Amino acid sequence: MVFPRCLPASILIGSIVVMAGFLPTYAFVGPLQKSSRKSLAFNDFTQKNEWTCSNQVSFQRNRKAAGKIVTQVRAHASTTTPDVVSVLSSTNVLDPKTGRSTKALDTSAWKNNLLLPRLSLTARPSKKILVVVMPQMGDFDSTEYAEQLCAVMSDLKQANVELRLIGIGNVETAKLFSAHTGMPLENILLDPTATLHERLNLHRGPNWDVPAWIPNIVLEWFATDICNNNNPNVPSTLVARAWLNYMAMCAGIAAPGTLAEILRGYLGDKSAPERLRYGEKVEAGPIVITGVTDVKLGPIEYQSLWKDQEGFLRPAELATVRLRSMVEVLSKFDQYVPDQGLLDWRGATFLLDAENNYNLLYEYRNRGVLTYSETMDRPLSFLSGCIPDNRAKNPFGLNDPMKPAGSYN
Repeated sequence: MVFPRCLPASILIGSIVVMAGFLPTYAFVGPLQKSSRKSLAFNDFTQKNEWTCSNQVSFQRNRKAAGKIVTQVRAHASTTTPDVVSVLSSTNVLDPKTGRSTKALDTSAWKNNLLLPRLSLTARPSKKILVVVMPQMGDFDSTEYAEQLCAVMSDLKQANVELRLIGIGNVETAKLFSAHTGMPLENILLDPTATLHERLNLHRGPNWDVPAWIPNIVLEWFATDICNNNNPNVPSTLVARAWLNYMAMCAGIAAPGTLAEILRGYLGDKSAPERLRYGEKVEAGPIVITGVTDVKLGPIEYQSLWKDQEGFLRPAELATVRLRSMVEVLSKFDQYVPDQGLLDWRGATFLLDAENNYNLLYEYRNRGVLTYSETMDRPLSFLSGCIPDNRAKNPFGLNDPMKPAGSYN
C-alpha cells in the first residue's frame, strides 16, 4: 500500500512549509555567501565583449536584474577551483542503460571525431557539451529542470550540443525519472554516492552536523519512522544530517533565492511565460486541478479567481506543476531517493567547448532549493545564442508577456 509509505515524507514536506515562516533564524546563521557562479568566455573573446557559440551565432548570457531580463557579458574569469574538466573526466559514474561504469566526461571520445565536422562541406555549429549535475533525481530541482531541457532536446541536437544529465540515484531511479520527465535514458548518468558532487565541491546548505547530545535511539526513530529510511547501508546519523540541512535550505537558510522562488510559485510572475497548457490536468489524490481554472477538492469544486488571466505565469500555476512532481516522488519515495543521506547535495550546470580543449564556457552552481538556474523566470536563458532565443526563453512555447513586444532580446 502506497499511502503509509509516503505519509512520513508528506509530514516532512509540511513541516518544511511551516519552517519557512521562521525567518529570525537568519540572525544565527550570519551573512550568506552569494551564489557561486563564474562566467567564462570562449578563447576567441573579442574586444567588443561578445562570445561566439558558432561562427555565425553570438552567445549571450542573461540574468535577472531589477525584475527584468538583461544581457551581461564578462571577460574570462579566473580558473575554477577545483578544475571542472579534470574532475568530470576523472570521476566514474554509472550508465543506467548498461549498468557499467563510465566517465562523467570522456574527453577522449571526441578527439578522434573532431576532424570530421571540420572536413564537412556543410557549415555546422562547433561541438558543445552541456553537463547538468543534479541533486537526487527525486528533488524538485531535478524534475523541473529536466522538463525544461526535454522541451529543447531537438534544438540542442540541431545546435550540436550534447546533453549529459548526472543525478544521484540508482538504475531504477533513472528509469522512473526518464518515464516521468520524458528525458531519454541515454542522456542520463548516475552518481549513486555523490562522489562527483563532493569532488566538485557543490553546495550542501548550511552543512550542519547533528548535535552530539542527541541519543542514537532518537536518530534511529527519526530515520526509520519519520523519514521511512529502508536502506540498511545508510546510517541514521547521515539521514538526520541530510534532512536537517535540506529543511534548513527550504527555510531559506544558506539558500539564497529559495524563499523568493517558493513564493513565486504561488504568487505568479508577470515577467515569465505560462507553464500549464489549457486543459492540462494535475491530479494529487482527491485534488484535481485543470489548467489554472477548475479546482476539485474531493466533493468541493470551484474556479480560481485568476481563471481569465493569461499571457504570463499565473498565481499557483508553477506550484501546481511542483505538486505534480511531489505526488510522483512521494508515491515512489524509496525508488526516487534510495540514499536519504545524500538528500542535501545541490547541483551545477557546465557548458563545455568540445572542439577547443573543453574550455568552460558557462558555469552555474546551485546554492539552494528551486534555484537550479540563475534566471528562474526563464531557466534556459543561458542557452540563448546556442539555440534560438525564443526557445531558450520559452521552451514550452506557451503564452509569454514578452511576445507582444515582438522580441526576446
